[in-house]
Amino acid sequence: MIQRKLDSNKQVVSVEVTNEKTHDSQKADPLIKTARQKAKEKCKRVEKVIADIRYDTHRTFRHERGIEPCILPRSSARISGNTARDKVIRLISKRAWKEASGYGKRWLVESFFSVFKRWFGEYVSHMKIENIRKEVMFKVWIINLFLGLGG
Repeated sequence: MIQRKLDSNKQVVSVEVTNEKTHDSQKADPLIKTARQKAKEKCKRVEKVIADIRYDTHRTFRHERGIEPCILPRSSARISGNTARDKVIRLISKRAWKEASGYGKRWLVESFFSVFKRWFGEYVSHMKIENIRKEVMFKVWIINLFLGLGG
């Protein structure tokens, strides 16, 4: 499983390669941390994290101050005292959240995966996780190179 964060040039800035037993939400913190570091190097900041339902955890919503969580809660989500998450749940019930939050920009990430799979297929050729990471990172580097040329 590949998890990533994109910058304003649509390039990948943070990648975590895991096995199928690792839940996406477990990698939210390292992804955000790496994205923040790379943004800081460019005198920028991460303002919002847009993620799908697999990242709906109280921990992710309580991430560092100054980053707006834009994460779709589960359909069974209830008001629970987590201020950021409760705000999203209330807005979803009013059908205003997706427009107000920018959640619709997730299509950028989905487009990246579409390109990735068309170019390289859905499988990797290596068996060891360290070699899989290298293979995936190289493939991501290739896509970033092409995105950088077009920007």
